[in-house]
Amino acid sequence: MSSGVSDVHRIADYLSKVESEYKIDGFQKHLWQHIEEDEKSDFYISYFKLKSYFIDHYEEFANKTSEKEFNLIYHHIEILGQFVTTINQSSYQRKMDFRDIYMSENIEWILSNENPDAKALFWAHNDHVGDWVANGIVDVAGHFLKKRYGASYYNISTDFGTGDFLAYPHNPDEVGSNMRTFNFGTIDSTTFTYCIQQHGEPNAFVDLRNARRNEFLKCYLGSPLKIMYGAGSQEWGTQTRTIDIGSAFDAIIYIDKISIINFMK
Repeated sequence: MSSGVSDVHRIADYLSKVESEYKIDGFQKHLWQHIEEDEKSDFYISYFKLKSYFIDHYEEFANKTSEKEFNLIYHHIEILGQFVTTINQSSYQRKMDFRDIYMSENIEWILSNENPDAKALFWAHNDHVGDWVANGIVDVAGHFLKKRYGASYYNISTDFGTGDFLAYPHNPDEVGSNMRTFNFGTIDSTTFTYCIQQHGEPNAFVDLRNARRNEFLKCYLGSPLKIMYGAGSQEWGTQTRTIDIGSAFDAIIYIDKISIINFMK
């Protein structure tokens, strides 16, 4: 819900399928771009009109497709509403709070609309996946989901040793500029990341959930651990961060050497 662009495309495809000529206005921007107050109002009006249009044409559209398909597209409209609500928050932190709340709600929606044995995988930054309060004062998506699903929520952290990665520059003068390539040439030898590197072959899957069954390891993993911070190092301006990674995750996937991603054209 940080961007409504993909939702608009899906809704537009559905409108074409039901032979509707309705045109959706707005939603070209994402959550972290500057949005003028009049644009916020326009986005809300566009969302409200679209939602009302679908409510008025529910029977017609559901008959042309199916109720399940209609409900899926209607949820994409609700995601536009989540976007509108979030951009109208008065502070950066409140935007972060609402983003995690809505992420967890959308994952719950997916599971509740599938069969009881359905599984879902969501991929986000470690901060959002962990079973912790790591986003100010509000539970992140992972913490919501762990409380909701218990042991059925299996969360995996990712970590790496050295290599190139893309990130936005930390320098305040460069805010808004494009992502750049950064490099970790070495690993801080005082970090948990270094510990994993020494025992990886060279990559590793660290089963934290089972490791915590050992009382000694449970005590160690339950304490804050210093790790290399990957792309987050540019967000926070530091290569390492001390966090509760050993208790907030069920496993870690460690990749010793990485290279930058290639975007699809």
